[in-house]
Amino acid sequence: MTAIAQYVMASWVIAHGGNFALALVISIAVGLLLGLINGFLVYWLRVPAIIITIATLNVYYGLLVYLTKGTWLYGFPDWFMNGINWFSFTAKDGYQYGLTLPLLCLAAVIIFTAGLMNYTRLGRQIYAMGGNREAASRLGMNLLKLHFYVYGYMGILAGIAAVVQAQITQSVAPNSLLGFELTVLAAVVLGGTSMSGGRGTLTGTLLGVILLAFLQNGLTLLSVSSYWHAVFSGVIILCVIIVVVAVAFSLLLGGRFFSLANFQSIGSQLPILGMLALGMGMTMLTGGINLSIIAGANACSLVMAAIIVSHPDNPLFFALALLAGIAVAVAIGTLNGALVAWVGVSPILATLGTMTLISGLNILLSNGTVISGFPAAIQYLGNATLLGIPVALLLFLLVAVLLWVLLEHTTLGRSLYLVGSNEQATRYSGVNTVRVQISVYVISALLGWVAAILMMAKFNSAKAGYGESYLLVTILASVLGGINPDGGFGRIIGLVLALIVLQMLESGFNLLGISSYLTMALWGAVLILFIALQNRTGSARAGVFDLNGRMVGEASRPIEIYRPQADFVEQSSDNIWQAVCNAVRDAVNQADINSIQVKGLGFDATCSLVVLDKEGKPLTISPSGRSEQNIIVWMDHRAITQADRINALHHRVLDYVGGIISPEMQTPKLLWLKQHMPNTWSNAGYYFDLPDFLTWRATGDDTRSLCSTVCKWTYMGHEDKWDSSYFRQIGLEDLLEHDAEKIGRYVKTMGEPLGHGLTQRAASEMGLIAGTAVSVSIIDAHAGTLGTLGACGVSGEVADFDRRVALIGGTSTGHMAISKEARFINGVWGPYYSAVLPGYWLNEGGQSATGALIDHIIQSHPCYETLLAQAKTQGQTIYELLNALLRKMAGEPENIAFLTKDMHILPYFHGNRSPRANPTLTGVISGLKLSRTPEDMALQYLATIQAIALGTRHIIETMNHSGYTIDTIMASGGGTKNPIFVQEHANATGCAMLLPEESEAMLLGSAMMGTVAAGVFDSFPEAMSVMSRIGKTVTPQTNRIKQYYDRKYKVFHEMYLDHMKYRQLMQEEIVVTGVGTSGIAARKIAHMLACVEHPAIYLSATDAAHGDLGFLRADDLMIMLSRGGNSDELTRLLPGLSARNVPLISVTENPDSAIAKAARLVISTGVKQEMDPLNMLATTSIILALAIFDAACACLMSESGYSKETLLAVHPGGDVGLTLRDDETLR
Repeated sequence: MTAIAQYVMASWVIAHGGNFALALVISIAVGLLLGLINGFLVYWLRVPAIIITIATLNVYYGLLVYLTKGTWLYGFPDWFMNGINWFSFTAKDGYQYGLTLPLLCLAAVIIFTAGLMNYTRLGRQIYAMGGNREAASRLGMNLLKLHFYVYGYMGILAGIAAVVQAQITQSVAPNSLLGFELTVLAAVVLGGTSMSGGRGTLTGTLLGVILLAFLQNGLTLLSVSSYWHAVFSGVIILCVIIVVVAVAFSLLLGGRFFSLANFQSIGSQLPILGMLALGMGMTMLTGGINLSIIAGANACSLVMAAIIVSHPDNPLFFALALLAGIAVAVAIGTLNGALVAWVGVSPILATLGTMTLISGLNILLSNGTVISGFPAAIQYLGNATLLGIPVALLLFLLVAVLLWVLLEHTTLGRSLYLVGSNEQATRYSGVNTVRVQISVYVISALLGWVAAILMMAKFNSAKAGYGESYLLVTILASVLGGINPDGGFGRIIGLVLALIVLQMLESGFNLLGISSYLTMALWGAVLILFIALQNRTGSARAGVFDLNGRMVGEASRPIEIYRPQADFVEQSSDNIWQAVCNAVRDAVNQADINSIQVKGLGFDATCSLVVLDKEGKPLTISPSGRSEQNIIVWMDHRAITQADRINALHHRVLDYVGGIISPEMQTPKLLWLKQHMPNTWSNAGYYFDLPDFLTWRATGDDTRSLCSTVCKWTYMGHEDKWDSSYFRQIGLEDLLEHDAEKIGRYVKTMGEPLGHGLTQRAASEMGLIAGTAVSVSIIDAHAGTLGTLGACGVSGEVADFDRRVALIGGTSTGHMAISKEARFINGVWGPYYSAVLPGYWLNEGGQSATGALIDHIIQSHPCYETLLAQAKTQGQTIYELLNALLRKMAGEPENIAFLTKDMHILPYFHGNRSPRANPTLTGVISGLKLSRTPEDMALQYLATIQAIALGTRHIIETMNHSGYTIDTIMASGGGTKNPIFVQEHANATGCAMLLPEESEAMLLGSAMMGTVAAGVFDSFPEAMSVMSRIGKTVTPQTNRIKQYYDRKYKVFHEMYLDHMKYRQLMQEEIVVTGVGTSGIAARKIAHMLACVEHPAIYLSATDAAHGDLGFLRADDLMIMLSRGGNSDELTRLLPGLSARNVPLISVTENPDSAIAKAARLVISTGVKQEMDPLNMLATTSIILALAIFDAACACLMSESGYSKETLLAVHPGGDVGLTLRDDETLR
């Protein structure tokens, strides 16, 4: 920015004259404009500012040099060259001193910046945004405006600096300020400003500048080379380029591009860049980067060259030179790895520091000279060919193959990918991540050593500055080849192909005469463009079905998803609608039918929250402030705190969502919006569930679906109303104003037609006919239930819904059952009235991780990469390979289940959704051995499937205890395509597994809604029986397998109980004490806490004073009950508690008492008058204290997913225990 502002200002002043005021205005205006561009890009793209500003640095600098052709500007007017010197005087040394322009500007900037940052609201907001961007957004700060202020002010300062520097040097060149960026960064960091933001002072920055200036001036006075000053200089570039096809060059250049000479030239240039790119890619796979790779390669070449030329004809010195080069590379790699892995320095900063340090040393030690005159053996590598192929290229390909073997077939390679995916989790799993990271940086440096040899061979010389332009291209090749800059993903083959493409591009650009500076600007621009597009993911799908339920056309279009920060997932309603329209057009075209043949439409979608303003336009829900991001996606977890607050109220509405509301439901999200985005809240006109938004957009009818409102919005479908008391209690009563027009005045069941069908606008967008019937919408998973639950067999029998459950498998699994009566089942969502079929109640169970758990288990095994490669070679999936291995191990298919008699898994790796309803639960594996074989991996895979199947059995049995008679599972989704998954579910549950003929159950369910809305079928049961058919039936295998699974099911429950015991043993102990009446209450409180599985005991105050206090630990907690708070038996315990650092909670009515003053928390019932007339006995206050702790125990039960099984484990005796045991026996 400074360079461009300086050049524009200088051009004007030299050509047109003027004064200092005009020069400052011109320079500041240019700097401000460029700063605002930077601010917008940093805000809009939401990637680290250092990447964006390095990209714009390349754009600005490349364009500047290209447009100015590197021309220097001289000849400033006298008024500019003489400068400003107010209050001047002549000193004894003959020089004039005074308030010069640099001093004036520096003083003004210091005073203004100090006032801005320390005494204004804007300054405080800037600190807040730097400290916690999310919190700043939630407090209502306009982040876009703040970015404009910060980067605009930076641009203004750059404009001022441009004039000052030009006046000092009295000449301007495009590159006169190149290298200042990182020196400035160094001064700021040296002054104590945090690179992550939120911390730093102007005083510290000034001290950093002064310290760095003294250091540089001292080095200059000591006649130390200026390259030592470049320790914090350099260029950081992480760039991705859009591939330009080589054929385009053939059209532009004809035979010149596709000539043998051109390809030989490409082949000779590729190896050096290739070795460097391989080294860069290796570090990027771990989530790092190696900016020092070129400087390190040059260091190796200089050391080797110095040794070789000292004795050019001595083979011993040639070997010594190679060993010295290796030693230098290992030292550099070890230093980088140690800084990253041991010290914890960011890879960018660590390798940036070593890059500039090594570059300075290279120049210093070589005096900037070229070392040449190498023996023929080295020159051979640079010039020789084998069968017309350059030897250097063959060497590069050989190294690439060796690296492929390392990454794909060694423990280090697997560990490298794991570190890149999640370094912390990898470390906790026992991998020495420090050793892995150091090894990677050493390998990267050794690849630089090989590149150094190739550079020496190609140029027959060594020089400190060789290959400096390669840094950008090595990063570009790595990312373009598919390596994830964040680590954990990428393959060598992709990198090699990307290198070939880049070399073809470079060759084509050179033949076209395109300036290298313009190419640099292009790379920077493409980086910004790529980052803007890289968030595209997901899809909208459409299917066309005939009246027999057979799909005749299908299409999908991508949709965008945004993740501005952790736990925030957002989408755009405009983007989704456009994708839906395009998918419908494509599907109808593929079906090869006329649009008039389409009789009806049904929409399903995820239960995501769409927010529109009063005119129906998108309204932001994002901390980014972007209006197009107006959907909170179902998986978004920003509203966890709000969900907890709602659950604490225990409103009756929660009985209809399984007793506990999820942060994925809509009222917690709405409460979050009201609390954190008041502007959005006040301007909102419509809140839609995504399926309802689609039908509104298609028909103009804002009627809501009973499915969405009942399941996710707490609408009381059976009472046909919103519960006003619930909305009032949670603070959302304003949503019910004007007949709840914002969230739904009218609610209808699925299958009912909306409005007058498709509007003319929507029909035009979809390529359909206006007036086509559109059904009330449905949630996607429920559409899958609709598409499978009523499937008929070959005889056309009508489904008995009480005997069926729909299992919809995937990353997680849903279990949906419907009934004519409302069934309240602990830990199972619902009952939801008319959520799938009109007049039926839906119960929805689920497992949080199923497909994801299977993938986690097999991908964590050391044999995964080997078996995956083997599966690909054989044209199989990894699951097919494991299934075949299990069949081989078992001998007979009926024996597969018995393979895991010694291995058992509790599948709660991501908590439990149903029926324990405890998201804090974790998984357990029993039966592991010191084995790393493929057979061991297959057993773990099978045991995981069996554990998931037993979880399904648990859900079905829980449903059957509440009135269902389920003996049939209607299965669909990804996991149900695995035959062992299906068979073991049948074996474990004892149910028949029925797989539908049509695998796309969700699309089929929506199509059924369209037929009912169009009047083709009178009811859903009729549509289901005609359009949905059973394709395959899998039944339990043998009675022996049934008995085996009965035993495993007992183990399944015992593992849970044991797991809960272990958690209890590791919890801190609560010790409750009191004297007299308070002592009796203390016993009761301790008993209740223990009953809800929170370790607690009663301790006699007298016994504690005579030695029992000794068993207390610092992580225990003491609760003291005393109305007056000064009982001697209690007060004499206080010094011992303090000495042992045991925290104290006091329950007392006297805030000035001894136990109150010693406590961290004081609980008072607020009783002013006890029940006794003398107001001396603890009566009313004790009763209220007990009530408080009873409520606390109830909260603990709710949060921990307390169940009958839990109570049985801690209460085996008495009537309660007997009742529970009888119930368990009957079950």
